[in-house]
Amino acid sequence: MLKINVEAVNLKGETVTKEVYFQFEQQELIQLTRGDIGKFRDNLIEQDPMEGLKVIEEMIELSYCVREEDMLYKDEDEFKKFKRGPFYRSLLNELMSNPERMVEFIKNMFTDLDQSGGELSKAIDEAAAKVLNDVGQV
Repeated sequence: MLKINVEAVNLKGETVTKEVYFQFEQQELIQLTRGDIGKFRDNLIEQDPMEGLKVIEEMIELSYCVREEDMLYKDEDEFKKFKRGPFYRSLLNELMSNPERMVEFIKNMFTDLDQSGGELSKAIDEAAAKVLNDVGQV
């Protein structure tokens, strides 16, 4: 489970904060990687920024949760509301404009799921190094 505080500006011009929850399950990891972690890594490394944005959006959609008391649950309608609102845009802007934050988000998302003998962590580290290197050269 990953909890992120996301800030957005409301209609009154005030900055408000919302706790946003994500939980990535094993079946969602398989869906995201299409069952091939090596290919997923290669795709991450070779992607242009727009393709990277699509991966982040898919990760968010697959893992977004709503908290109700002491439980997290996934609900398509709740995700659609979140996606139409300012917190989704704010989160995407933060991740896409801050590569270190994006890498941290991805790593934290997969922390509990690496049952591949470290292959997933290695793939993420390699992709992260490429992204951070590319940003450093811009």
